Amino acid sequence: GVTDRRFLGREFLTWLVMKAEGDGTTFEADEGDFKVNLGNRVLCKALGDGSAEIAARGDDSLEVRYAIAGGLTVRELDVLFSAGDRVWSAAVSAENFDLKRVKLPALLSEEDGERAHERLDLLNAADKMLECAYGHFLNVRLSTEWPATMAAMRVWLKDSIEA
Repeated sequence: GVTDRRFLGREFLTWLVMKAEGDGTTFEADEGDFKVNLGNRVLCKALGDGSAEIAARGDDSLEVRYAIAGGLTVRELDVLFSAGDRVWSAAVSAENFDLKRVKLPALLSEEDGERAHERLDLLNAADKMLECAYGHFLNVRLSTEWPATMAAMRVWLKDSIEA
């Protein structure tokens, strides 16, 4: 159901925050490795009708960790994907995994027709990178590694509160 997807979406984004904070994390993909870093905004909300909401800067991950440790869940995340010297930025929603506010790398083509084509290719590439990261998450989530990953997340959250 949709609720299950949302639940997984929130877990995925929380996992991605942990993996990508600081110097980012690199994923291996058939099309070539790419890196994920946190962008400027992480939106956390309380579950249910709670109105508690925090929009923290990704570079202030301490504030984000406080929010998660306090029971808020990651609902939307600004991410930076980079492959080689090209960088994409986008917001990922836990609700439907749509990429919003996508900023593409500079286009290399000169002609309008080619530029439109290149733009589509770049959008596609961003989708593929998100899918790849989610695939990695699902592999961990559905494997025997998950309890250890959960434990690592708890340590990660605890460290920030005691820092």
